[in-house]
Amino acid sequence: MITAHQTAETEAMLLRQVRRAGAISRVELARAIGITPSTVGTYVQRLLAGGYLREGSRLPGERGRPATQVKLNPAAGFMIGMDFTHHYVRVVSLDFTERVLAQERSWITDAIPLDVVLDTALLLARTCARHGRGELLGIGISVPHPGERAPRYLCQWDSERVVAAVGEAFTKEPRLANSALALAAAELWFGAGRKVPTFVSLEGRACISAGIVADGRLLALDRPGTGMIGHWLCPEEILPESLRRADMRVLSLNRLASIPGLLDGCRLALQNQIPSQLRDVTGELLFTHLREAWLAGDTLAGDCVDAAARALGWAVSRLSDLVAPELVIVSYPLATLGQRFLDRISQAAHEQAAAASPIAAPRIVASILAEHAGAIGAAAVALHHWRP
Repeated sequence: MITAHQTAETEAMLLRQVRRAGAISRVELARAIGITPSTVGTYVQRLLAGGYLREGSRLPGERGRPATQVKLNPAAGFMIGMDFTHHYVRVVSLDFTERVLAQERSWITDAIPLDVVLDTALLLARTCARHGRGELLGIGISVPHPGERAPRYLCQWDSERVVAAVGEAFTKEPRLANSALALAAAELWFGAGRKVPTFVSLEGRACISAGIVADGRLLALDRPGTGMIGHWLCPEEILPESLRRADMRVLSLNRLASIPGLLDGCRLALQNQIPSQLRDVTGELLFTHLREAWLAGDTLAGDCVDAAARALGWAVSRLSDLVAPELVIVSYPLATLGQRFLDRISQAAHEQAAAASPIAAPRIVASILAEHAGAIGAAAVALHHWRP
């Protein structure tokens, strides 16, 4: 006898196939998930009746009645994703076909306590929820690794307290994920990894993390430190001479390639007599200043960004030894450094692969998702666990 749990799991698997295909016939669904067309027809009828699917276009056939495709119904419900970062809280709402309905964000200063950040996040979530259609199906929460110089609210972070507050506000228990898992989920369901069986999502916001999708499955070992590879130590030859003179002794991925690490490297290098437009920056040195200088061909910015690219290329070669990804997706904001940055990562990865591994280096691409990728990924995590 088929249990209600087994039925829900099969329906969720069927919906995932429809989501990947966009529109698909019942016969193609049966072939994809390995059950008989008549059984698929029964499940599809239930999902049509429940409002999760709708009939699509008819396909011409050689014999008999034309096959009718099914596709997702955008009015079936919506998801909310909440992304807590070192400097922002970002929230989005997505309909059932993954269209962004609303997105909000709020800046977080280092001194703001957890209570205030949580109240702000709930206010943003309520604003986004007002744009939803149908039932609220799920809520996802993405949380970064605290890393160095974490803001006050992250030092006070209490997952049980946050989950309870969000669950009470929306009468829906949220799913919690670290940022590496959330960004990989975003790429799997909404981004550049959508039709790629095996890929790695590389994050570089507060620290370097890697989310992995293998054979179409999200590797969801969701413990606090899972995917955080920023502590990996890089070989010394990665550094250009200008940064060696800056006395950068700790050659971790975080130190060389995360946003805080990149900016610290620039500050150290500025102590040497290297011409740079970054010397003209008044106030705090920001990533936008570094990106503008890099794109303009600034020497010092070029050394720092090149060291980051070489470090990430070295990390890609190590990850390739483990999972042999077809694709590595560099997320926002590192992706905004442009194609030249991606090419340097690819070059370094190929050099490392040629020297030490029989596995070819994967393609390196920029994420097509921008600053709200973490919130979209949090919604994707909720979607990943949702069952009809």
